[in-house]
Amino acid sequence: MKQILFILILMLSLITSLPLSAQKYNRDIDVSIPLAQNNIYITMPRPTVGIVGINEVSYGNSPITKIDDEIYEKFCGIGGFFRSNGIYTIILKIKEQNEFGRMYISSQKAIGKIDPEWVKKFESKEYFRGKVSDIIINEIWNM
Repeated sequence: MKQILFILILMLSLITSLPLSAQKYNRDIDVSIPLAQNNIYITMPRPTVGIVGINEVSYGNSPITKIDDEIYEKFCGIGGFFRSNGIYTIILKIKEQNEFGRMYISSQKAIGKIDPEWVKKFESKEYFRGKVSDIIINEIWNM
């Protein structure tokens, strides 16, 4: 009897945790920021206006400042020591969903350059916030 109760509780806990883990996975892949060959590729969904609130702009499931935080961590985190060579070009890619439900890159544009040594001068990611996301906010409407 105890074994059946244990298995039932275990199955119930697994079933209730599945939607939460899938939701977290979708939130994490909303914005991707890989580095390659002195380029920072920022891939994000096209912003929407007014769906969240009246005249409020939404950049997907992630706040726009998450981009600043991730770039700061890439240059100032554990692997940042190896990424100090040269200036990086910031390339913004906008992804959209087609009529069949598949995501595709609808536009791509180089929006600026960033020096890893300049990023390392900031005391923390809180002080770095807005440095890249403000450029994105200004440029995304021209794409």
